Amino acid sequence: MSPSQKTAIAEIFADLKSPNVMNRILFGDVGSGKTLVAFACCWLAIKSGAQACIVVPTEILASQHFASAQKMFENFKVAFLHSKLSTKERRNLLEDLRLGNIDLLIATHSVFNSEVQFKDLAICITDEQHRFGVAQRASLQNKNTAIDQLFLSATPIPRRLALVLFGGLKTSRLERRE
Repeated sequence: MSPSQKTAIAEIFADLKSPNVMNRILFGDVGSGKTLVAFACCWLAIKSGAQACIVVPTEILASQHFASAQKMFENFKVAFLHSKLSTKERRNLLEDLRLGNIDLLIATHSVFNSEVQFKDLAICITDEQHRFGVAQRASLQNKNTAIDQLFLSATPIPRRLALVLFGGLKTSRLERRE
């Protein structure tokens, strides 16, 4: 783990452990380790008995995250919600999610559907956040009360511009692999 990943995780964990809802954006180039930081945040939520969700814009990226998550979270229940599930698979997955039998959900745009309900969603991580609309990102707040949100972005946005665009969001930054 790189020094900037350790720093980002420490910043994010401090937010997650505080009584306030976290709204943070994690900037980092492709390959800088944003996914590992995201998984660490999911682990903290799951270890506390809650659920975590990672939302990504494409099924290809979601399937990559799902494969990685299955290896990293082998003692937990990880599921993948996407548009190609059969009606029966989708129904079963949604029921397991609602009952709390799924610890970590990897999802595409399908997660924004109102029929997707969590038992106790603690954190939602949105990868490539710029590819989702404001209303979509806001709809995740309706999935539970006080959901911590972490947004991941590889888009290089200078700090001052980021504060204007994402006012109210704390920022963390990963440096290229050190």
